[in-house]
Amino acid sequence: MGAWFFFKRNMENLMCCLFCCCGWCANMCWGYEMAPIDYQDPKRFFDKWLNVIPAISMSSIIWKNIGYTKKNRMIRSTIIWIIAGLMIFCALLIMVAFKDYGDGLKAAAPTSQCPKFNITIEDAYSDSLRVPKQRNNQLSCFCKGYYNENAYSVEGTLDLFLEQDATLTESPCVEWLFAYENNLYLVAMAGIIIGLVNTVCVVIFEIIVIFEKCKTYMD
Repeated sequence: MGAWFFFKRNMENLMCCLFCCCGWCANMCWGYEMAPIDYQDPKRFFDKWLNVIPAISMSSIIWKNIGYTKKNRMIRSTIIWIIAGLMIFCALLIMVAFKDYGDGLKAAAPTSQCPKFNITIEDAYSDSLRVPKQRNNQLSCFCKGYYNENAYSVEGTLDLFLEQDATLTESPCVEWLFAYENNLYLVAMAGIIIGLVNTVCVVIFEIIVIFEKCKTYMD
């Protein structure tokens, strides 16, 4: 009777441990102080810790680019970044130039209100010697007053300015008249050109990026 009880007890312990895979159930079966198995602990393979990540979908792999090495891709990326840097620099110069051109047109023919008294030819001439952005509106008011009083023409202003400077070949009011009549259109055109430059840069970036030869669509 005692032998049967001992055999039955050991068989229960054995079956318990087999079903629990010798894990935390072993403490209940045999009383051993075995640490529970934590399947979240990092695992080692050939003395190296494994870092398991989800596999990339097969449809995300660009199979025709698998043959390109990391060095080859690095060279291609460097060339593309150089091209992109040059494009950004050139685009910035173009946009700054057109922005400056538009601001110069606004300064050459400002929309600010002119004083009620007449501007003298001396003041208008001295104002014309300044950069358009630094003028104080005297040339513009003089030309505008003459323009309104002489049937929307500034042809006679050259003789007036020749009294101040005999070397002039063109009246400063001619430049003012061009800016005054075309200011709105030229400023709008400058904005359109800046937008076109941005669009062209975006399109070129989308074209040259394929030369990086990425191995997956997520790179």
